[in-house]
Amino acid sequence: MISKIVRHIASALIVLCLLTYSPTSFAQNSFGDGVNTCDGDFMNQIYAKAYLEAERENIINETIFRKPDSVLEYSCFDKFVSITAIHGGPLFTETDRFTDLEIPITVSTLPLDFTAALDSFTSGLSDIASNASDELKQIIEEAIQPLTDQVSGAFDEITAKAEAQALLEKTVPFNVFMEDDILDEDLEGLVLVALKEYVDSNFAHDFLGGAAIGLNNEIEASIGSDNYDCATMDKVWFLAKCRNFALDDSFLSFDDLVSTDPRIFPEECEDHTPITYELIELSNNDEFEWVELSEYRTFLIDDLLDPSICTDPIPTGISVGRILFEADEEGNTDREIIPFDDHVCSNPGCFYNGDGACE
Repeated sequence: MISKIVRHIASALIVLCLLTYSPTSFAQNSFGDGVNTCDGDFMNQIYAKAYLEAERENIINETIFRKPDSVLEYSCFDKFVSITAIHGGPLFTETDRFTDLEIPITVSTLPLDFTAALDSFTSGLSDIASNASDELKQIIEEAIQPLTDQVSGAFDEITAKAEAQALLEKTVPFNVFMEDDILDEDLEGLVLVALKEYVDSNFAHDFLGGAAIGLNNEIEASIGSDNYDCATMDKVWFLAKCRNFALDDSFLSFDDLVSTDPRIFPEECEDHTPITYELIELSNNDEFEWVELSEYRTFLIDDLLDPSICTDPIPTGISVGRILFEADEEGNTDREIIPFDDHVCSNPGCFYNGDGACE
């Protein structure tokens, strides 16, 4: 919890300094005072160290997180297409169900109806019996004529039925059959050629972004067999599951990244890592070449926390001032600023007296 609070305070101070002051050149800065406590050279060190850390993390991420492989390769999609062409063709375009067929011609026949003719004949006889003899001839003629017409029509229907019956016995030959490999050719041109071009252009490397050396799936542009023997995804999963960070993907030091670029899969980067020995020396402030640091001292933790004593004060590097007020008998006031180097006292209950000691 304490370390988290310290990190938050340090971050806030750094941001405040960044918003107020910019790092200077590599020349030495003057020491800070109570008003201006930001040191540009010190910020240069923070920049250099942060740049190296961020750049290394970026390089390691680009090494560990591989380029995704094609699911079309994982699933052996070309084999699915081959199975479809081989087993789907006989069900559709390559079927022989419509080969050498005889299709019968269907004709509907008309029913014969002699009722009207019989009724007309009966009506004509009744008229003959009820009329005078001098009108017999005229009546007979009038009665026979409709009967004649009905009988003539009946014979026409009988003739048509006979002709239709003859037609029912006739068939028309029907023979439709496409080539055995017509669906193969269609799927090759429509799917497999474009599929192979897409995979070869975008995933022309081994699996796991090139890291699974020797393990790849070559997509075929032609119809093959109907045997689906594809365990590619299981092999890739096993390899990805069993990779070890320390052995397969190492955490490289800054010195390693000067001469080695681990981003080699699926292809090596054209530009080497931007990490150089000069940047490393700058971030380490070798031989105090860039930032002049104060002499440091070591302290014993037990003494720093012992409440029964007051250890020597620890300088903070900041110059502060004590203000003294004076007043005369008339009430006029005057003040004086007495500067001194600030210090802190680590022991509980102790404070810095301004004269070089903790009390």
